[in-house]
Amino acid sequence: MSGLNSLDSKVENGDFVDKYIMNFFLENKFNVYTDAFSLFKSTDKSLLSIFNFVKNKQDYIDIDKKKEKHFIKKSKNYFTVNDVTENKFFDLKNNKNIVVQQSMYLNFCDHSKVIICNQFNPFNKNLTFLDGFKNTKLTKYVSIFRNNGSILGRITWRLLVEIRAIDTLLDPAGEKPAIQYLFKQLIKNIKNNKTSTLFFSHILVPHIPYGFKENCEYDGNKATNYNSMSIKEKRVQHNVEKYCLIKYLDEFFEDLKMISEFKNFEIIIFSDHDSRIDPSQTENNVIFVHKKKYFEKPNTVRKKFSINELFYDLN
Repeated sequence: MSGLNSLDSKVENGDFVDKYIMNFFLENKFNVYTDAFSLFKSTDKSLLSIFNFVKNKQDYIDIDKKKEKHFIKKSKNYFTVNDVTENKFFDLKNNKNIVVQQSMYLNFCDHSKVIICNQFNPFNKNLTFLDGFKNTKLTKYVSIFRNNGSILGRITWRLLVEIRAIDTLLDPAGEKPAIQYLFKQLIKNIKNNKTSTLFFSHILVPHIPYGFKENCEYDGNKATNYNSMSIKEKRVQHNVEKYCLIKYLDEFFEDLKMISEFKNFEIIIFSDHDSRIDPSQTENNVIFVHKKKYFEKPNTVRKKFSINELFYDLN
């Protein structure tokens, strides 16, 4: 998700969406860092450098110059891509009985302090979806076939998605139509785990492929047309995706405020990299907002900080 002063802000709907995002966070007492940027454009490097308190690129490189990536290894779990091998943020003394909600891409759950692990399971029979998603047996079975990794499974899945016979349940596309379910799952975790001092959620929305209509219902057609879109069209649609995520985040906050402990919550929300629409762009502007414990007047910080620096200073 790109930030408030990104290149995506410069297209026709950029100003409207930025104001909508800004107003939402300020109304909910967040400090907003309008010029926050990410050191890296890949999720694994960005998140794991942040959670291991690496403050700049050179420090990351110097960890082990023989390796391109650190704090990570390929997972042996069929439904997980990568395992996190070190997480100094979770190690902190104040973080106890950690509850994790995660994607299929990075596994944070092997840490000794994690007591509950909710990984996105595309084949969970309890999943609910936004209007417009093709929640059919054919979608489920073809997605399972595709997840097996066979060439025939990939071809079958791709063909049926292209002719719009099915939608896909697999990450990252599957999390988008399930966004309301994911937020309700997080609310349930918060209500039921009073001894937990950290609730951690990594959600792959508004990550590509696209999927939201302007009214924030789901449209699988948008997931298949990415390569035929111009850069400007992609930026406009990415802003729609951002708008819809905040709309559903607003619903989540309405539920969150019903919890009596809400005033004591400290909340950090950030994106790990920008939209990556133009591979040649050097800007990597991202979202970073912070709500302190108890209500206070929010601030808008218009100064460039890396999210690594911001997260380090808060911990």
